[in-house]
Amino acid sequence: MSPKEERIAECRIILQREGIRSPRNLADRLGVTERSVLRYLRELEGRCRKFDHYDEWMPLILAHLRRYPRSRFTRFELARVVLGHAADLTSTLRRMEREKLATRTVMPRNDGLFSPHQRVFWWQLHPGIALVAEPAREAV
Repeated sequence: MSPKEERIAECRIILQREGIRSPRNLADRLGVTERSVLRYLRELEGRCRKFDHYDEWMPLILAHLRRYPRSRFTRFELARVVLGHAADLTSTLRRMEREKLATRTVMPRNDGLFSPHQRVFWWQLHPGIALVAEPAREAV
């Protein structure tokens, strides 16, 4: 168990056994800052540290990927096209990957902007979604 996990476990024990609810009192008891106690409490409650934009950004990204089912995009290209400004879409794209909406491929970029040895993550529509998105063609 890491030192952080040990302090969080100790915080949980103090909350359960002694009933101390004040972050300031918990900080004094644990020997950490009040801000650290607030982070521990947030983690004990299972809340995310960052604001989650998934519900807002996923439909926009999915619509763009459906428009171009065979194309690959970097997360920065997607942010620029879909949102109109730079934003970090990593958590949204990784969640889309877990839900089998998008696929990530690691390939070098060959346009001279990156080193040929630098890995670049390319995102595209998951193949299972691409088949549903394309209309079925009848045999002639």
